[in-house]
Formats: sequence, C-alpha cells, structure tokens
Amino acid sequence: MPRITIRFALIALLLAAIIPTATGIGVSAYLNSRATVELLWHDLADEMIADARQKVLLYVASGAAQLRLSKQLTDEGLVNPADHDELLKYLHRCLLAHPNVTWCSYADVNGAYLSAYREPDGRLRLTNREQEAGGTHYHDYRIEADGSYKLILDTLGDFDPRKRPWWPVAEHATEPAWSEPFLFASRRQPGVVLVERQDGKDGKMTGVWLMEYELSAIAKYLRDIKESAIPGGGPQSQTDIYIVSGQGKVIGHPEGLTSREGKNGPELIPAREHEDRKLAMAYAHTQSAASHERHFEVTADGKRYLAVSAPFAADGKPDWMVLIVVPAKALLGRIYENNRAAACIAALAALVSVFIGIFIAERTMGRALRGIATELDHVGRLDFSHGGSKEKSSIREIAAMHAARDRMTRGLRSTSSP
Repeated sequence: MPRITIRFALIALLLAAIIPTATGIGVSAYLNSRATVELLWHDLADEMIADARQKVLLYVASGAAQLRLSKQLTDEGLVNPADHDELLKYLHRCLLAHPNVTWCSYADVNGAYLSAYREPDGRLRLTNREQEAGGTHYHDYRIEADGSYKLILDTLGDFDPRKRPWWPVAEHATEPAWSEPFLFASRRQPGVVLVERQDGKDGKMTGVWLMEYELSAIAKYLRDIKESAIPGGGPQSQTDIYIVSGQGKVIGHPEGLTSREGKNGPELIPAREHEDRKLAMAYAHTQSAASHERHFEVTADGKRYLAVSAPFAADGKPDWMVLIVVPAKALLGRIYENNRAAACIAALAALVSVFIGIFIAERTMGRALRGIATELDHVGRLDFSHGGSKEKSSIREIAAMHAARDRMTRGLRSTSSP
C-alpha cells in the first residue's frame, strides 16, 4: 500500500478545503453579478425599444389623421379628386404640412395617380399620371419659389397604381392600413405606405389616399440612437437596433442596409439572409418553434450576443418587430475580468496557504513525529544509548506520544539493566 508523508497529507487537506470554498464563492459571485447585469440590460433594452418605437411612430404618426381628414373632406364635397388641378394643389398643401412624408398621393379606380413628393435634395415636385391608349401619361411639375408650377416632364410610361402592392391592402381596408414594405417605383427606394380607401356614395371604392414614407429616414433615426450614445461609451454605444417587417424583410437598419440587387432589380433584404449575421441569427431565433423568450443569446461569426425582440406596436399595427443586439462582452466583459482577477487572487491565496501549511506541519508535527519514529526504532533494536528526542510539540497528542515513548524507554532500560 503506498504511503504519503504527513506534509503531503496536510497540503492535500488544505487544498481540499480552500479550492471548493473559493470555487463556490467565485461561482456564486459570478452568477449573482451576471444576473444583476442581465436585469439591468433588460431594463435598458426595454427603454431603447420604447425610444425606437417613439421616434419611428412620431415619424409616421400624423399620416393616419391626414388620411382620415382627406376622406372626410371628400365625403363632404370639399375636395374633388376628379378635379386634378385642384387635387394637386391640395396634395401640395398636405406635403407641406407633413415634413416627414415623402409622397402625399391619391389614386383612382381608373388608374390615375396624382402626388406631391420630395426629391432627395428636399425640392418639391408634383406628378399627374393618367392612363391612355399608349400607356401612362406622365405630367411632372417643379414648384417654383413663387409657388407656380413648371412642367418638367411630359412623357409616356407604364405605371399603374392598381398593380402596386398597396392597392389590394386599400381594397380590404376599413381604416388607415399599412402596406407591406416594398420598393417605390420611381426612385427604387424601400418604403412603406399608409392607405385609406375612398368610397363613393354607393359604397363602392372610387380611389385610395396614400401617405408614403421612404425608409431611409427610419435608418437615420436608428443610427442617431446609437451615435448619440457613443460619446458616453458603455453597452448602449455598441448596441444595434433593427426593424423587421411582418414578412421578415429588413426595413430599419442603422447602416441603411435594407435593399439589395435581386434577379429582377433592387429588392428588400430578408432578415434571415442579411449580411449582418448577428441580425440574421437573432431574427432566425425569434422564428424558431422552440423560441418564446424575448431575451436570448445568439452566436454570430464566433462572437456571443445578447438580443431582445419586441413587437413594434402594442396593437400590432403595423406588424413589425424591433430587434436589439449587443455584444455579450460589452455587458459581461467586466464580470469576466473581475472573475479572472478573483481566480488569480484565490490561486495566490492557495499557494500562500500551502507554504504556511508546510511551515506549520514541519514545525509542529513533522520534526516531532520523525523524532518519535527514530527513538522507537532504537527501542525496537534494544538500543538505549541514545537519549530521548529534544523536539517539543505544542500539539497535545504529539506531546503525549513523546511522554509515552519516554516512559516506555525508561521502563525497558530499567528491566534490561544487570
């Protein structure tokens, strides 16, 4: 049977006591710290979601009220959509009243489409598109500084509002309704449309009122949220906020990455296929059958991220989703650093304890026990020429062994004397 020294036994006992205790304290501290940080992150994420909702909803908030007003004015005979000249002036005034709107428009069941819209440089334009035998006749006007209209385009095209994605939405709408995001026909920019169906006195649909929004402004809002946090640093400065449509298309990205070149030209990017892999993985997680939690973790490009998902609007209109993703290191990095520091301190404490244990074992037990063993060996050989060991021990049991050894030695010595 292998035997070990008392020094080794004491070291093993010390380590057996120190390591589980230090590990337990470290794990408990880590779990508590992580739970606290994650709780704070959940609160921060909820605030950021609320902020994103508020900013985007403010961007589109006035659209529904304007559509209802246009419908009411038409019902009361104060606006006549059949008078295209007057309708263009009305749409121009609507656009001036709503600086966040890109297009204020009206389309009728005969295929006419009239709109006041903003160019990327901020200048205002008007367009009147009517169906003719050869196609769609475009009349576009520039609004001069004195308020007059100057014809800048007179040509034929192939635009038909009845074939646009928002037309079926309006046909079935009983109140202002959002279309699924799509690319605008003229500038090929991603956008969304809020529509309101216009009925005639017989209750049949006669046209559609529209408020059209390009999504580039939403991207700017999301980018501004992140950039406003960068000077202060912290997790929020590394957080990305995304908005995904009900059909899984990216309509809000802080870098404006919402469209790509498809087989038939520009198209909105499906979130699952986005080059921003943390967005793609986070969205895929929300769509998995086993996922029900709002707060979750994903891994993308070898990095861990914490993510939060939430409906864009409490009433589900529009049926968009807000996704917030932040690197796990941005939140938990300090905890990992503290744990590494604590592990180093614990290892140093264990090493010091081992040296102290060796010193104590040698001073209090090792020498004394070796002395007793040597004396007993001499006694076993009836060699009484050596005096008793001079080693003293402050441990009661070892001192008792010294005394018993001395008594035995004296007794044997007396009986062996001639």
